[in-house]
Amino acid sequence: MNNTTHISLSLATTLALLSSISCNSQTSRETSADSSPEAIKYEEQVDVKQMYKDTKKLVKNRRYAEATVSYTWLWNNMTLHDQSMRGVRSSFMASDLNKLINVYADARPVFTKIRDDIEADALKVNPDQQLLRDWIVLSHRVLNDDDRVEQWAIEMDQTPDGRELLRKNYYNLRSLLIDRNHYAIYGRALPSGDSRLSRFIENYESTSKIDLEILQRHDQNKQIDDVIRIATRDGSYRHFAQSIGQSHIAYLAAGRDEEAWYVLKGGLDAVNERVVHNTILELLLKNNATRPEHLELFNLGDAYLLEKCQSQAMNHKS
Repeated sequence: MNNTTHISLSLATTLALLSSISCNSQTSRETSADSSPEAIKYEEQVDVKQMYKDTKKLVKNRRYAEATVSYTWLWNNMTLHDQSMRGVRSSFMASDLNKLINVYADARPVFTKIRDDIEADALKVNPDQQLLRDWIVLSHRVLNDDDRVEQWAIEMDQTPDGRELLRKNYYNLRSLLIDRNHYAIYGRALPSGDSRLSRFIENYESTSKIDLEILQRHDQNKQIDDVIRIATRDGSYRHFAQSIGQSHIAYLAAGRDEEAWYVLKGGLDAVNERVVHNTILELLLKNNATRPEHLELFNLGDAYLLEKCQSQAMNHKS
């Protein structure tokens, strides 16, 4: 049997097996472990990466009910078969689940139940870290139940133990805390400034290298003009600047000034481009975070930006 046929049969077998499986994560694992010999044999052979691709095709073909069942199994079991899929599960697949529940209403209660079934254990004192991460990802990235996560984060920020939990989960909380203007909570949860700066520079260099390779391949086919090339380059600059600027503002809000300036100055030294400067300035102005030191650090040739920055900086100084 070739691999393609095997995967197709595996997916079909899974869909049949899953019709009676509970949405509860622990129950699902116990059920699969105690299931029929056919199920056990299937689990030993499953290729979760291919199954994930097949499930995305189900959604593309509007076979939403089947996709919901398949995604349920993947959420509950994929890392048992392939630990390398842990990051995919809480990022790309979580995004796919969010898209699914937005086009297929019957999927929402399925993943709401998965979240609710783990909530008590995930939110207890000294929780299992994987359960807590799953609760955050399901609530925030999948279900968009941001009020629930926001309230939890505010409560956790009140105690040392709670702040430790936030530090362990800052990555999955980042977009929510920034979007809801909880920069101080985010800043207290962030790792050290030097580790963040190193990661930002590493990501920028990696992304720029990939972008360059793509552009070079297309250049050989004469499909890329200067407009696209500049837009691609500036996109990398803006993404880098947003990472630097958001962390800088968060460190400042949390009273971690030394790390705030280390990250900002290091970022500007690494990628000293006008697009980077302007993007960071826009973030500072948007969040009312401009300080007198910024006037000295940036070369403010734009009269409008200069006036806005001076006004905010004087407010902070006073």
